[in-house]
Amino acid sequence: MGGYYGRRMEEQPVQTIGRYQLLAHLASGGMAEIYLARQTGIGGFEKLVVVKKILPNLAREKVFVEMFLDEAVIAAQLNHPNVVQIYDLGQSGADYYIAMEYLEGESLGHLTSEGARVGKPLPPGLAAGIISQVCDGLAYAHKFEDENGKPLGIVHRDISPHNIIVLFTGVVKVVDFGIAKAASKMHQTKVGTLKGKLAYMSPEQCVSSEVDARSDVFSLGVVLWELLTHRRLFKRDVEPAMIRAIMDEPIPKVLEVRKDAPPALAATADRALLKKPEDRYPGAAEMKADLQAYLRQESEEAGAEQIAAYAAEVLGKRARTKKRLLEEIRKKGVKGVSLGALKPKSDSMPSKSGDLADAATRIQQESDKPSSSPWLLRIIAFFLAGIAVAAVVIWFFSGGQRPEPAEEKVAVPAPPLQKVPVEPVKPGPPADALLSVRSTPDGCRVELNGKLLEGTTPIIDHPVAPDSKHQVAVLCDGHLRDARTVEGQPGEVLALAFAPAKEVKKPREPRTQPVAKKGRVTIDTKPWTEVYLGKRKLGITPLLDIELPAGRHKLKVVNKSRGINESLEVVVKAGKKTTVKKTLIR
Repeated sequence: MGGYYGRRMEEQPVQTIGRYQLLAHLASGGMAEIYLARQTGIGGFEKLVVVKKILPNLAREKVFVEMFLDEAVIAAQLNHPNVVQIYDLGQSGADYYIAMEYLEGESLGHLTSEGARVGKPLPPGLAAGIISQVCDGLAYAHKFEDENGKPLGIVHRDISPHNIIVLFTGVVKVVDFGIAKAASKMHQTKVGTLKGKLAYMSPEQCVSSEVDARSDVFSLGVVLWELLTHRRLFKRDVEPAMIRAIMDEPIPKVLEVRKDAPPALAATADRALLKKPEDRYPGAAEMKADLQAYLRQESEEAGAEQIAAYAAEVLGKRARTKKRLLEEIRKKGVKGVSLGALKPKSDSMPSKSGDLADAATRIQQESDKPSSSPWLLRIIAFFLAGIAVAAVVIWFFSGGQRPEPAEEKVAVPAPPLQKVPVEPVKPGPPADALLSVRSTPDGCRVELNGKLLEGTTPIIDHPVAPDSKHQVAVLCDGHLRDARTVEGQPGEVLALAFAPAKEVKKPREPRTQPVAKKGRVTIDTKPWTEVYLGKRKLGITPLLDIELPAGRHKLKVVNKSRGINESLEVVVKAGKKTTVKKTLIR
């Protein structure tokens, strides 16, 4: 991408794809190239758009084409102020492309980086306002239903500062649904592959487990944490260390890192970052509610107007340059216009890192620009990159400590070379693959190739033979046995997450009790009496047609005013009526 900076467009041949004229190459990503383009129509209609075209080498791969088309199929259905609008999906020859709205703004990563550079860091209130708008867009996508009212279960899966665009109008848009996934009819991600920017992934996404809206909440929590602390949360030197930090290391609370952060906003970020999905916000709408509650409590205004004012203050010169260039393009076209200012900035969140590798990268980027001495810059970049690699190797083998300075030695003449027989070096055994097993619930036994491992889940970095198939199963009380087969290369981390189904036990049928046979009794005494069966009072005579179990019963009849307290025996016949009359004169 760097090679296009500062070049005049008349040097580039004009390309068209479908009904779009490609004006300028803006960026290249893992799957696609991004172009500024002009859409034309009848009556002189013209409109600037962005065209995303799948890379030619990937257009021949069915799986990448399917993923690319999934983006359009999912995102084109979404129509919300905080989600980038997709206009068109097409194929021109072997090229597949998506046309979408051109966003006059910058990524949140570049905005915050530039704010830190000029000494005007993003205020917490505006951070809450920006994340609130992102929550609106995500909540809409998460709850989106098809034409039949069936929820699609859309999850973005790549929320990061690069995919949050702050327009110069103060409106915030979520972009790049390229790896978004709908729960139905979309192509599924291959088990064991990671998609999205690793430093912003949720724990469940790191192990390729099923994800839902709460995964996007976690990613957005990482963004908010970094906005409040002005630090990177999961930045590590190597990917396995990054995954281990997300999965196993405790996440520092915002107030532990930045004591002056607003407690309410800190609590919002901390809740979004809880490891277990069920402990987080259930969705983006609930996270937004807490952000808005903070703004109301502090009486802070953080709407589009305030966000636009901050963007103009931090990015004023770049914003004005972009607007001027776009006006020139609309009036005159791109001929003779330098489009460097329209290219997206790839800055991430502010970071204190500045190692040799970063320096080498910056010089390499400079070497892509036209220069009187490009080879000199490339040599310097190569030299610095070599030093960086050597430094990393020394750091790794010294256990992460800085190596002690070497003892100074005096050069002496080398002895004459002698032929010494060299024993052939026998290759050692290949490094093990590392197996990590987690389960929901925790505390399950793990079976590896038919043998139980020591301990229960989570089991981390258990060595297994590389280049061999292994059957891994989890045995959880009250759940069905769940098993998978995995195979890894030397040194590869095999991360498995199990969620076995609960064991459903057939309820016992209740024992049928024999139905007691009953009969009916009428009792009449003179004078009147109260009639008891044991301690149960049946009533006052005359008792008419009361139901009693079949059999012989001893009743008690009582009239305290007349001094009557006698026993009365009655025989009840099943299904029959019995009448008892008794004169009890005192």
